[in-house]
Amino acid sequence: MRWRAADEYVCVRLGGQSYLLPYGQKIADFHVGLQINESGILIWNALKDGAGEEELLELLCRRFEAQGEDIPRIRRDLEEFLGKLAAKGAIGQERPGGVFQGTARPYYFHAGSLRVRYDGPERVCQKYFAGFGCGEGEADQRVEILPFRPSATLNGRVLVRGGEFILMEGEESYIMLLPAFPDIYELHVSKDGSLCRIYCRPEMSGEEQEHIFHAMRFAFLVLAQNRGLCVVHSASLLYRERAWLFSGKSGTGKSTHTNLWRDAWGITLLNGDLNCLGIEEGRVWSYGLPWCGTSGIASSGAHLLGGVVFLRQGKENRVQELTEAEKACLLAMRMITPTWTAEMLNRNLALSERIIRGCMAARLCCTREPEAAQVMRRYIDEYCGGEQGNSGGRGNEGHGSGQN
Repeated sequence: MRWRAADEYVCVRLGGQSYLLPYGQKIADFHVGLQINESGILIWNALKDGAGEEELLELLCRRFEAQGEDIPRIRRDLEEFLGKLAAKGAIGQERPGGVFQGTARPYYFHAGSLRVRYDGPERVCQKYFAGFGCGEGEADQRVEILPFRPSATLNGRVLVRGGEFILMEGEESYIMLLPAFPDIYELHVSKDGSLCRIYCRPEMSGEEQEHIFHAMRFAFLVLAQNRGLCVVHSASLLYRERAWLFSGKSGTGKSTHTNLWRDAWGITLLNGDLNCLGIEEGRVWSYGLPWCGTSGIASSGAHLLGGVVFLRQGKENRVQELTEAEKACLLAMRMITPTWTAEMLNRNLALSERIIRGCMAARLCCTREPEAAQVMRRYIDEYCGGEQGNSGGRGNEGHGSGQN
């Protein structure tokens, strides 16, 4: 077993005695100090240098010239001392043991155009990712659900602080605290999005395990941005062999509007809340996501993007033309892809401009009446030049809906 010395402990000597004393975050977390002897100092310094338990045992045996029956006694003493350090929070296991209750073998699923490996409670993958499963292979992101607190308290520069989450930037990763999910201790995601670790209580109810699914979305957004993708807050439908996104502020009526299309013409709905966009060989694609808000509508297929419609409530139904700058700005504003730094914002804006050049974009001032869908459909038909059809795309289901 390999232990890691906590960063917020220091070895000091006071009045002829040696102590390990906490500082900084460890003080805030109510950790206390520990008096140690010369052997304890030897062990602590070795731990700081990265020694494992067997290396520590060998070090002590050399110090005391132990042989034969002395070695088991020294091992017991070492284990007892390490246990005391762990109880004080002065050390932690680099990869603590323990298996999350309900954990099955690794599960692979597609999100957007990316492959994710999930190691965690089986209930989560069965309920939320069943329609997105794929074969084993090299994953773009690995998600590990760990049933314990992190061995060390990581802090960093605070980038975002809000009611939903507190986000800090460390040297190699983003550290996220989720006050809305008290059963989740912390979420760590590497800056390139390739590794996500979610630390949570070992025993969680089914409802609490659903929080894992929602927390995973934050890590996916980091990965997606690093892979040239964006996620847009929007409802989508499949029409004329293309995906069409309808976006607006919460309460604008994007679900109401797409439901009008379904009710009037039997149009397939793709996702009720979030859609992932990316560019392949100069063409803009819309990819399915398992995250879909409370709509319960999600599909795993991929379709060429027809366009994005920005909704605005009004007393009449009419389509408003937009300038290229307005289109790009509106699309970027509707992204939930991270804008935690100026660099992230600029990346979103650049991708938004590229997407808008490859699709239709307009504003629909509309009511909640069926006429709104009729007006928008006529506009799309004119834009497409009268081409017929409502099928196709690529991916798994293409027309699937009803996930969650």
